[in-house]
Amino acid sequence: MSYTTPPKSAPLPKAPQFVLPNTPRVKRSHSQYASQQHSSFHTLVGEVDAQLRAQLHGAIYIDTPGFLEQIFPVDATLIDDIFTACCSPYPGSPQYDETRECWTAFPDVESENFAEKALYAPFVNVANFVTAVSGENLDHPPVLWSSHPHHPPSSWTDHAADMKPDIVASLGIPRDERPPWRFIHVPMEVKKSSSPTAALLQILQYQRQIFHESHDRRFIIGITLAKTNISVYIADRSGILGSDKFDLHQDPKSLIRLIAGIQTLPLSRLGWDPTMRLVSSAVFEENLTPSRQWSFMVKDYDPKATNYYWIVDMPKPRDDDRMKMSDTAVETFVLASWVSISRGATILGRGTRVWKAWKKDEMHLPKNKRTIHIFKDTWRDERRSLEGEMYALIGEQEGVAKMHSYGIVKVDGEDDTTFTLIRRQLRPAGLPRHVDIYQKRVTPSIESPLGDLSVQIKYVIDEDFLPPIESEDDYPPRNKIHSRLVLATYGWSVKRFLSCLELVQALKDAITGHRNSYRQGILHRDVSLGNVLITGKKEPGNRGVLIDYDNSIEYKTHETIEDDALSGTEPFISPEILGKEHMSCVPYDLDDEPKHDAVHDLESFFWVLLYLSFVRSGPCIRREELISAPLPVKTRLQRSFVRLFEAPNRDVLIISKQKVFDVDRVLKKDILPLISPFCSPLTCLISEFHGILHEAYKSYSFEGIHDKVIAAFERAELSLVHQPLDDGYNDLRKEEEERRKVDGVGSWDVNSPRKDRVLAPATVESQADSPTSSWAPRFNGQVPDEPPSPTPKPKRAKHSR
Repeated sequence: MSYTTPPKSAPLPKAPQFVLPNTPRVKRSHSQYASQQHSSFHTLVGEVDAQLRAQLHGAIYIDTPGFLEQIFPVDATLIDDIFTACCSPYPGSPQYDETRECWTAFPDVESENFAEKALYAPFVNVANFVTAVSGENLDHPPVLWSSHPHHPPSSWTDHAADMKPDIVASLGIPRDERPPWRFIHVPMEVKKSSSPTAALLQILQYQRQIFHESHDRRFIIGITLAKTNISVYIADRSGILGSDKFDLHQDPKSLIRLIAGIQTLPLSRLGWDPTMRLVSSAVFEENLTPSRQWSFMVKDYDPKATNYYWIVDMPKPRDDDRMKMSDTAVETFVLASWVSISRGATILGRGTRVWKAWKKDEMHLPKNKRTIHIFKDTWRDERRSLEGEMYALIGEQEGVAKMHSYGIVKVDGEDDTTFTLIRRQLRPAGLPRHVDIYQKRVTPSIESPLGDLSVQIKYVIDEDFLPPIESEDDYPPRNKIHSRLVLATYGWSVKRFLSCLELVQALKDAITGHRNSYRQGILHRDVSLGNVLITGKKEPGNRGVLIDYDNSIEYKTHETIEDDALSGTEPFISPEILGKEHMSCVPYDLDDEPKHDAVHDLESFFWVLLYLSFVRSGPCIRREELISAPLPVKTRLQRSFVRLFEAPNRDVLIISKQKVFDVDRVLKKDILPLISPFCSPLTCLISEFHGILHEAYKSYSFEGIHDKVIAAFERAELSLVHQPLDDGYNDLRKEEEERRKVDGVGSWDVNSPRKDRVLAPATVESQADSPTSSWAPRFNGQVPDEPPSPTPKPKRAKHSR
């Protein structure tokens, strides 16, 4: 693609001139403002800020040498031709004045009357001009730059925070419309002269929201403009990587490279996922050949509706060994509906999204005749094995979800990794940076030592102040590999048990699955409320199954990774693993730090059982006392529950859990009396389960512990089988049974029943439902669980980077 300055008879492509709309004036009373700040429907921007600061601490790198050239490899001839066009007076005034070395439409930023909004229209007009003369891109429609700083982009969820990018580049949107979040190609923030926060933090908010809104984005490009200085940032699952800043007047060709690259490069190089496309559901109803489209080409797509489906190809299992995948044969899956997409909004991490899926070959069948699979999309640390490889090593076993297929995502014929296909082998320069530093007005001192930040802080109207993080605990970014997994087993979270008998049967079979995995050399390491499913099957063996082997290891050969964080879901992790110290009941000193073993996973099963015995007052009904009670907690049940499962201070969790095993009277006097009447038949099982674990820790001998625990569950099952279900909960059981029939397949989401006060998009990797919600809908005076919200509420982080 090239461009030559045409003669006067052939005018240059004319980009539309943008004029900043007037700011709408809205008067708010104090009560209206307070109501907005505490709305139960919208996420507050401050909440998003706090999460980003915590999540991305130590994962932000800037001033990367060679960034623009590697990320935007635009041909030098095209850049020269565009620059010539920008300097040409045809038609009208030139865009760039070579004599004055400046873009002609930009204001004097040193003027006393300079305001940030004066940069919006000039930048948009220059960007649209450069886009127009860059030429067409057959991969996508022309990029459109626009500015609507007074209006937040529309969202498909009702809970999005009120965020307003200053400038955006969008795809597939007419010029007279404001682009919704999922159509935004590149967000941009202009530095506010009086802003106490870094412009980068605002860009991260936008990038996070786009991840949530768009399931076909692998990374997001963001831009900041501070006076005349531009910085470019990539947000991917490894964190944030930023460019060197450049002055758009002194270095106009860098600006041209950036804008032309956004227009001319393939979408796969600009963050989009070419392996996921949308298909109209009508083509399957009419038995037509599906036409795969980019999401920005489908304006009426609604993630909460079924008018369009995502369609994805997966490696096909080999005929001679279904645990191995074919190198050439593929099969196509239609993603019917999402199960859990909230974690996809996480920038740093696995970004896991889960859908229910059908095989495309079965789409001609009625819905109730199609085989339903679970489709999982995630990014794993390259130092860990693929989850599918773990299932393959385990094989088909009772109590373990059945794998159908798995593989690494290929983009443009290469493995999709953050270091290779996204960052293009760029490595961070220097230390990670603080993003949450207050942007002060401080006059720099030329005499101060270089390391004295207290006097080296500039007044940051022309750049963000992002000081380095000096810490020995920080580690470099880790390469993430994009992979997918399809399971043939489905079910419902164990929290949706119909009776104590169903709970015991499901947990017993899942524990059997854990034993079978352990015998094949695999340790799960993340037993939790969401990773045990009830399948609804009646025959023993698979009434409950263990899922999510993301954190599992080959325990016989596993070597601890230097920066490997705790693995598991915090409320259910053994205090030995959580505190990295042996139980006090161990009768002799052990010098080594506890090594995660089968006993610790079995203890996690114990905490899952105890948790459910605390919180359930009936089938799928949460105990009223653990919903409506405001903090600080008051009752004995509330205090004990929070200390064991919801304490914000990890030390409180550790000490509280240790006491249950270290002090003989704690279980009998402080725990068992708090079990709900509905779960009281489980009291003997909980006591026996506790005794098995206690004796194992006292001797620190774990031989045969699986069999002992399974035998205890078998005794409990035999006892419960003969108990009639005339406990007054038959209506609730029928309600849940009907929900399962309609659902067709269970949800892996373990979110709280509360729907209206949620964070959108949701945060980091999740754990269990909260005890403090008071907004759940009522059902006959009780509080039922609801199907998961599309934007679940924030929860405490799993310990996995």
